[in-house]
Amino acid sequence: MFLDVQTQLSNAQAFTGNGPNLSTFSYDLGAELRTGSGFPEVGRGNPLCIAVAVTVAAKVSGTTETYQFDVIQATDAGLTTSVDILASYPFTNALAATSLVAGALLVMAIPPGSLATAKRYLGYQESGTNTPTITCTAWITSMDQVQKFRAYATNIIIL
Repeated sequence: MFLDVQTQLSNAQAFTGNGPNLSTFSYDLGAELRTGSGFPEVGRGNPLCIAVAVTVAAKVSGTTETYQFDVIQATDAGLTTSVDILASYPFTNALAATSLVAGALLVMAIPPGSLATAKRYLGYQESGTNTPTITCTAWITSMDQVQKFRAYATNIIIL
């Protein structure tokens, strides 16, 4: 998977509380070419996603914590103004216990066509119930690149 700091949305970001907890960074689609024309098409030809790597497992010490990740867009870089949810990925306590473990990779598809009417900034948020906690690192990438992702131990050289 090709990763770029320009497409990174969070870096070992701890999400705590019921939320919504916004990603540290947003992706700027750029200025409109002219007012009302919309933003440049991103990911044309290749479906895009937000790849979320779980660096500290979701807390599931009780039986009532739930988690939800949303792909969002907004009109401001802080992802707080005129927010739209493009896709939601909910996790029950039982599903979080098996899916949101350290080292897991959550792939959140950005719905095709949603960027044609996009607002300027793209990001994600986490929310849940009963004080969920999880730490994640996330990037925007193309779906075909996710399949090429391999995590290797530190100091391993691949030729």
